[in-house]
Amino acid sequence: MKKLISMCSQSYMYMEHNGKVIKFSGDFVGYETFLVWINFAEWKLDDQTVPMTAGERLEIMRQAHKYLGNDDFRFSFFDDTTGIKYSNEIYFDPKGEPMVYIEGNTIKSNRTDVKCFCDIYEENSEFDGVELDRLRYDLSCCVRSKIMRKVHVWKKYGKYKEKWYQCKRCKKVWGLVDLKDSTKGLWRRIK
Repeated sequence: MKKLISMCSQSYMYMEHNGKVIKFSGDFVGYETFLVWINFAEWKLDDQTVPMTAGERLEIMRQAHKYLGNDDFRFSFFDDTTGIKYSNEIYFDPKGEPMVYIEGNTIKSNRTDVKCFCDIYEENSEFDGVELDRLRYDLSCCVRSKIMRKVHVWKKYGKYKEKWYQCKRCKKVWGLVDLKDSTKGLWRRIK
């Protein structure tokens, strides 16, 4: 993902990637989030559009998820095959892989066991490096989009810094503990 080329309307936008132009269909939410119907993503070649393969769309999702960790702008991807607008958000695992499966040339959300953000990261998991950066970025996106909210820390995990978050869907409270000068983190369930 190189750059945003233009925001043409409330229903589509163009991005440049590896010298090609991608047309995303979806909706803007404010100025910083675009809700993408992933199965409608296309290549824009001159004045015509060409459908992408499922493999190309999958790679675009991976790249967009990495790229957007360095910017204030973000995408939320949706499986648009249900007929219910924005009912099947596509989540990413801690390594940045989209939680999907491909059926024919269609990408489908693999959300059978994911009911909310809390189902993605395992309780009492330790993270470092890129995985810790991804968790922090995902949490900041969840707070901005009001999926989770920050809550007061009333009991710290030893001498370490910690931030607590509450999921608005399931009401679970989670803590992200900064271990080893913020280079390692522990994701733990509080209640």
